[in-house]
Amino acid sequence: MDDERARYIEEALPLVGVVARRMAASLPRHFSLDDLVAAGREGVVDAAARYDPARGVRFTTFAHYRIRGAILDWVRAAARDDVATRARFSACLLYTSPSPRDRTRSRMPS
Repeated sequence: MDDERARYIEEALPLVGVVARRMAASLPRHFSLDDLVAAGREGVVDAAARYDPARGVRFTTFAHYRIRGAILDWVRAAARDDVATRARFSACLLYTSPSPRDRTRSRMPS
């Protein structure tokens, strides 16, 4: 079981950098990429512990959501005391997340 968990973690580590870079683009600049990656790695370890192959979902798909969630949790905790940062963070998510219709067309509305 531990060998399998280690293999899952090793398989998903490159995904951490991808998710962290994507999220860093929509966050205020004072959140460093290294901190986001560290939070994402915790998400990978958590994903490996909670993954159930019997559900029929690939581990990388499952880990992607756990990584993103761990990074968001870290950002929320870091910005909890700073009201201005929290407002900017909410605005960034509000104005940069494309709707499902925009994702299907691969462009933002004009």
